[in-house]
Amino acid sequence: MFRFLLDKLHLKRESPKFPECPDNPIIVNGSESFLSYPAKTYLGAQGANAYYMIAVLRNAELPKLKALVQSRFHSQEPVNDSIVQSELQEALAMSYREEFGGVLVELTTNSVPLLQSIDKLFDSPPAPWLAFPHLEPIEVILPKQGSLEYWWDHIWHPYWSSLSPNEKEQYRQSAPTAWREVLL
Repeated sequence: MFRFLLDKLHLKRESPKFPECPDNPIIVNGSESFLSYPAKTYLGAQGANAYYMIAVLRNAELPKLKALVQSRFHSQEPVNDSIVQSELQEALAMSYREEFGGVLVELTTNSVPLLQSIDKLFDSPPAPWLAFPHLEPIEVILPKQGSLEYWWDHIWHPYWSSLSPNEKEQYRQSAPTAWREVLL
């Protein structure tokens, strides 16, 4: 009886479709070149002609992302866990939540223009001392686990590895004194 009620109450939402569209230049095909941050993974091996992207935005940047999605998909302002599609065969599934000193955004899309715009607008995650304000700099040298490991592997490392040595040095010089040595 309990299982029956759970099944009845469970709401199913339609999943977006990400088919191949070889004649549509705004739909991804897996050969695109995007910036390292925000990290993007092509999902062709999973049967989806789309990229999965993860980023941490500053709280003030979420409205920019929503406006970008709204303008690209000519839709109402997207809300958390939304799925939108355009008349041009573009599709997007997006969710977000407050985490890591900002807003953790996960999205899956087949839209080349959307991903290119995201690359232009969101070039860096919140700094480690903002994402983890109670973290001592020495702790990043130690083995990581839990949310710190996730943030380090999926957010910080793709960003940091995309910087040139000169950009890393500029970032390091703008960091709080306690963090400068760790960022070497």
